[in-house]
Amino acid sequence: MRALRGKRRMIKLLNSKPGAAILLLLLMVIWAFSYIIIKLTVQSGAIPPMSLAFLRFVVAAAALYALPIRGAAPGREDRGVVALLGVFGMAVYFAFENYGLVYTTATNASILVSMIPAMTMLGAALFLGEKFTPANMAGLAVAFAASVLIIWNGSANFHLNPVGDLLILLSVISWTAYTLIGHGVMQKYTAALVARQALVTASLCLAPFFFHELFTGKLAGVTAPALLGVAYLGILCTALAYTIWGHCVRVTGPVHASNLLYLQSVITVICAWFTIREPVNAFLFACMGALIVGVYLSNAPAAPRPRMRVPRIK
Repeated sequence: MRALRGKRRMIKLLNSKPGAAILLLLLMVIWAFSYIIIKLTVQSGAIPPMSLAFLRFVVAAAALYALPIRGAAPGREDRGVVALLGVFGMAVYFAFENYGLVYTTATNASILVSMIPAMTMLGAALFLGEKFTPANMAGLAVAFAASVLIIWNGSANFHLNPVGDLLILLSVISWTAYTLIGHGVMQKYTAALVARQALVTASLCLAPFFFHELFTGKLAGVTAPALLGVAYLGILCTALAYTIWGHCVRVTGPVHASNLLYLQSVITVICAWFTIREPVNAFLFACMGALIVGVYLSNAPAAPRPRMRVPRIK
């Protein structure tokens, strides 16, 4: 009985905004290592970019189909939308990101990806009719500036790489489209079931590129570390990540979920300090504080307007 009550409390927490924020923090820890794995894999030539995206989708889809997920799968009327999610949020997004990281630096990619919340807010205002306060927009600007300063940290230099930077920017637009298009579907179905169907579409989109690279010998240099990287990207960064993201978009809305992505910079700094003892100075602490304030303001609800009291006629 106690275990059942504990399970119910956990489910209630995860379906609340604080619980969704905790899940997003976990997601950002997982994603913090994905850029490193992708860059090392594609630059070493072990697995080409398109094959890497295809293999992670196949692994992710297999992982989700192996799990007994409750709930109804997306019906016929929503399959077209789910297919679009697979095209834009998976196949197109990772194709642009993987190729982009071949031509640009991780610093450039991190800064450009920081534009996702602003893109999502703009898209939500244009296509979903959402309203935002001046405090929300100011908070977004503060969070973006603090995130850029954390990434730079006085040592990294931003060098324009037109081809790679453009590809990363296109991946940002693709992810924004995925978040906005998927908002309605996520309200109706379990996120894991939506992700499972979308991954099948994404795999089919990239299958021709994979077989072309396979038959032309570009996969001849696959190594054991590269396969471990595929497993990490597929199971954690895709199957689990898309499930968490879809759930959080449903609970908090697309804009609030995207705004929390700024905290990834803070998590990256903390992870670097714990794992490789990268130094943390007062400048970084100040930037992290500003970023947290910015995220808070960007997610702050508008103050309710006071109701006018109409005097009673006696």
